[in-house]
Formats: sequence, structure tokens, C-alpha cells
Amino acid sequence: MKQRRNLADLERKTLVLHTSDGQSFRGVLLHMFKDSVVLCEVEHLDGDVRVELAGHVVIPRPNVSWLQVTA
Repeated sequence: MKQRRNLADLERKTLVLHTSDGQSFRGVLLHMFKDSVVLCEVEHLDGDVRVELAGHVVIPRPNVSWLQVTA
């Protein structure tokens, strides 16, 4: 199994991002900046409901609880 050296290695990977305020998003990681995370092709996951979001979603880094790589 290949180990990742840092979070930048996750760019262009599909992942689920969970926020500290209880929201979850599935999308492709475009960029990880010092102060934010940018996703594209994003779905907001809310229980059984999935809502596709247009454009890019920018989430402040202090609000990121954890990331889960899905593909």
C-alpha cells in the first residue's frame, strides 16, 4: 500500500469532507490552502438526501473536522 506523504497528495482525489459544524460534502479536492479547502463536483450529504452544488465549494480550514478518501 502506498503511503501519502502529506495532504497535498490528496489533490484530484474524490473524498468526503466532514465539518466541525456537522455537515458532510463529497467532491474532488482541487486545492488545500493554508486557510481553506476547495472542492469541485460537490454533493452536500444530508442524511438520505444528496444535493449537487454548482461551482466550487470553499471551506475554511478551521471548520474541517476530518477527510475520508473514497476513491
